[in-house]
Amino acid sequence: MIDKTDAAVATLEHLGYTHEGGSLWKPPLGKAPDFNMLDSLRVRAASLEDQLIAQANRAVIAEQEVIALNHRLVMANRLNTDARNQLASSNMAPPSMLTDEQCDKLIAALCPDFCDARFPRDRPVMRQLARDALSRPSPTGRIPDRE
Repeated sequence: MIDKTDAAVATLEHLGYTHEGGSLWKPPLGKAPDFNMLDSLRVRAASLEDQLIAQANRAVIAEQEVIALNHRLVMANRLNTDARNQLASSNMAPPSMLTDEQCDKLIAALCPDFCDARFPRDRPVMRQLARDALSRPSPTGRIPDRE
């Protein structure tokens, strides 16, 4: 077992103190060592972890927005294709003359999964898509197939 005196001497030497005789030890010259470095590194690691979590949350939100936009695009494409097919097979009023109620019925028939609760600001956009889909002639003269 190491004597207490030997342990004290080893501790002082490890901290940079020197003994040049007498009863006092001289402290090391220069800046004192940072004994709290471990605590500061823990604080920094916690900060970086918080930043990582925040960025991961932003990535999840962005992915959800992309999925929602993709779903809206698929619905718009389906509406466009189905509206052209329905127009070709029926005697509907000219598209520019469609009322909002007629557009809503067309949207409900062609996109049953569309609802105002999931897409609260998209009703006017979907109505305009219905009118546009029915008013634009197909570039090939044919009604396009559903994707």
